[in-house]
Amino acid sequence: MKKSKPDKNGKKRGVTYVRVSTDDQAENGASLGVQEDLCVKKLEEDGEYEVVDKIRDEGKSGANMKRAGIQKVLQMAEDGDIDAVCALSSDRISRNTVDYLMLLKKLKKLNVRVIYIHQSKEEDSASSTMVDT
Repeated sequence: MKKSKPDKNGKKRGVTYVRVSTDDQAENGASLGVQEDLCVKKLEEDGEYEVVDKIRDEGKSGANMKRAGIQKVLQMAEDGDIDAVCALSSDRISRNTVDYLMLLKKLKKLNVRVIYIHQSKEEDSASSTMVDT
């Protein structure tokens, strides 16, 4: 496991991860831009995080992990380049429970926090895991 490197300002580094799977979601639901704006605001609101990248999976199903954006998040985490990832909700990250729980476990091991806009998340709690799935 690589140790996280703080950014030049001493802030933790966060990325936004946004996904829509259909044109209808993009037009009538939470568009990529709306999701991204909410995540940037959440990461920067208390001054703890600096947004170092905005990662998108446009028109991709959350049913599997074969998405360039989510793979980029994982690579950045493995390289020690991020401290947090922010998404609108857990279903934006994955709709497959097994994949999702494996991803959370990996990010936790890499000391990368997962932050949601529409879900409260208490790290390491049993109730958090139940809500996520």
